[in-house]
Amino acid sequence: MRRFLTLLLLAVCTVTATPAAVAHSGECAIVEQVYGVDQTGDLIVQPFCIKPGESYLPARTLASFGANVPQQLFYGGQLPDLTVIIYGVGADGTLRWYRENGSTGQLDPGVAVGSQFGDWRNYQYLQSAGGGDLSGIDAAGRLWRWVHLGWQDGTDQWAEGEPLEVGCPGTRPVFTGRNGPQRFVGVAVVGPSYLYCGHDGQAHLASVLPAGVDAMTMAVGPGVSYALRRSDSRLTRLTLDVEAKPPVWRTGAVGRPGFVAIFTGRSIVTDQTSPIYRYEWQWTWYEDCT
Repeated sequence: MRRFLTLLLLAVCTVTATPAAVAHSGECAIVEQVYGVDQTGDLIVQPFCIKPGESYLPARTLASFGANVPQQLFYGGQLPDLTVIIYGVGADGTLRWYRENGSTGQLDPGVAVGSQFGDWRNYQYLQSAGGGDLSGIDAAGRLWRWVHLGWQDGTDQWAEGEPLEVGCPGTRPVFTGRNGPQRFVGVAVVGPSYLYCGHDGQAHLASVLPAGVDAMTMAVGPGVSYALRRSDSRLTRLTLDVEAKPPVWRTGAVGRPGFVAIFTGRSIVTDQTSPIYRYEWQWTWYEDCT
């Protein structure tokens, strides 16, 4: 077994921001952004403060979908003023683009995009690393990638979508990423394993998840991710212990209960002495897994 690949969500963030985006940031050097859908159909952003100390901040509601909550919701990116972009797939298979309103702090009505690619319900595990880079898995297990050129303003301009002949059966992708478009990191559908799906289409152990968590997200920083505690659906922060062999995700701060789905977005960096994060995901290599 070869060594692990750690995912980093690295982001450039300016200090200038909409009031809604920084309403609860206070004196935090870094604010990790976690999004969850609760049982009533509300989309909630749950920030987590890094420095001084570490703690969850007050949550706020981005949208109240009720019974019309999209079947899939996922992060789409963040504009220079920290305005958040969200994508959702409705019950009719339409992909919609949502933008946070800087005045209200809630999502504006969705704009239908991507109809030329057909019914978006045909794709599982839709996600984005930001910047218009979207990916999903089709019924045949193939990884697809699309580039939404109009991701910043909702215009329906796209690069042509394409299937990538990579798939690891029994693996839910956590991150695909533009720096490695023909491979992905994922979580085993059965068993507590974090896996690397390489160019050979085979899954290789990357690290081990703690027992009793589900719905692990993309990383929000070096070796930091989120999941739901299986016993009570509480939001749980995870950190990667790279000293363990193989590396192990450790359970950290436990937050609010009641989420039925979660995803993460790029962190807000307000302290200029903190590491400068680039606006993209990066791969930190395993030894070659093939």
